[in-house]
Amino acid sequence: METALLRKWKKSTEDVRIHIMKNNIVNKLYRQYQAALISKEGDTVIKDLSKRYHIDTTSYKSGESAYDLAYREGQRSVVLYILGILKKDLSELDK
Repeated sequence: METALLRKWKKSTEDVRIHIMKNNIVNKLYRQYQAALISKEGDTVIKDLSKRYHIDTTSYKSGESAYDLAYREGQRSVVLYILGILKKDLSELDK
């Protein structure tokens, strides 16, 4: 007969296993982003995305609606996410 404590321990162990699997998948994806974008061609793509999606400038334009601003900020956040991945030290991910 399984006790409540044993069920809780099994659940905790399963949660840890799932967390490790998810981290491994994310780490692999980060490595793939870096492999694809850390090159001359990747640099060109990142520079284009940064210019196109307001990384170095404001996304606010006077007189436009909040929806337009939110749309541009959404575009900007995707590029910022990619830039964040490219700055990650992958050796730290495995620790």
